Amino acid sequence: MGTSFIEQHQIDLAFNQHVKSIQEIRIGIDRLKAVDFSGLKFPQIKELYFSSLGLLPIVGLPFDLKIFDSLSVFRGRDKRTLKKGENICKVRSFSYPKQSMNYGRAHIPGYPVFYGADSVNTVFCEMKGAKPNDEFYIARWNFDISKLNVDQITLNVLLSGNTSKENPWGMALAKARLPYDDDYTITEENKKALVYLNEEVCRLFVEKGDKFYPLTSFIAHKQLYAADKTTRRLIFPFLIYPSVEDGGDSCNFAVHPKFVDDFLRLKTIYHVKLLEWTDSGPKVEIIKMGYSNDNENILWFKMQEDLHKRSYRLNRIECPTCKREFFGEDLKDLRIYNHETSYSSIEFAKKIISIENPSFLEDIPSKIIQNLRLPKNLKQEFHWENADKVYLLCGEEPHYAPKLVVDLIQEYNYIPVTES
Repeated sequence: MGTSFIEQHQIDLAFNQHVKSIQEIRIGIDRLKAVDFSGLKFPQIKELYFSSLGLLPIVGLPFDLKIFDSLSVFRGRDKRTLKKGENICKVRSFSYPKQSMNYGRAHIPGYPVFYGADSVNTVFCEMKGAKPNDEFYIARWNFDISKLNVDQITLNVLLSGNTSKENPWGMALAKARLPYDDDYTITEENKKALVYLNEEVCRLFVEKGDKFYPLTSFIAHKQLYAADKTTRRLIFPFLIYPSVEDGGDSCNFAVHPKFVDDFLRLKTIYHVKLLEWTDSGPKVEIIKMGYSNDNENILWFKMQEDLHKRSYRLNRIECPTCKREFFGEDLKDLRIYNHETSYSSIEFAKKIISIENPSFLEDIPSKIIQNLRLPKNLKQEFHWENADKVYLLCGEEPHYAPKLVVDLIQEYNYIPVTES
């Protein structure tokens, strides 16, 4: 799409006629990192940026319905930040702020942005200073796919080639494209310079602390608030960048408020108390759960465990010998041997788990999880007698005493409560 891509979106890239060399970009980055941005106004930051680097990088990821139909955006709010008059029965109280007074990683003063994350763990990591007994609201937002015109939406991906291998969004880099890729008027040397520019700008977004907030927020603002000059349609309303607080293993989202209003819907929200941090993430107590069916009002419920309705589901099998983990599709073909009797992984899990609980679920439709049951984030390990006789085959070698890790699925009774 090349230059036509830029022309189509009418980004202010008239300066792209002169692409700086890698050496010039390196000098420009060093210059920007040495600047004290405190007290600088937006026009001054703009001048500094473009004189140093020449142009903004754009890595576009086409909107894929298959991904975003199942993707949830999680947004947290510390209970202590609720102001007098804010109503927790209104979705508005958990959306983007009406005003932004200071610079953030992806917003400038006066231009609010909706921040979210790709997991609950990331939300807690981003809540700096969260400690046991603190209370939070964790909202899950989903996309209203029926209203999205995917041909008109491009996500901007600020992920470098050094993105953590644990980050699932790293795969997006393979699908993302620079708008200059197919432009044969740009030399290969300049294309390499543009890739280098993108890498360096991405690294600015994962700098610890808030020193570069005025700079990164300028870059994000120029992209999130860029609109077609004719239709006023937003061009890059959804920005993806690594979570600094999670070590780059997951991603945060910065979203234009209009995109939120048009296409995101709050479905469920949890009022939780942080109990402790564990190796696998935060452990919380759910105080109550809220649900919205109109994206305006929230109905709150107390959740009462029904101890007679618990089920287990096989999460994964771990081999202590080779440290391999089997989960998902790998579990289907895995055989486990006990006294030379062969079992499928599901059969064996049922056999072991039924010792403690007769209810075992081979699969749980996502709709049931969302509406009737909740995973307790409780992983239990099951052991058995004569473990030296239990093994699985890794290649042709028997590896003994594999470990079963299962999810405990707890069914709840929902009791309506009145909130204000």
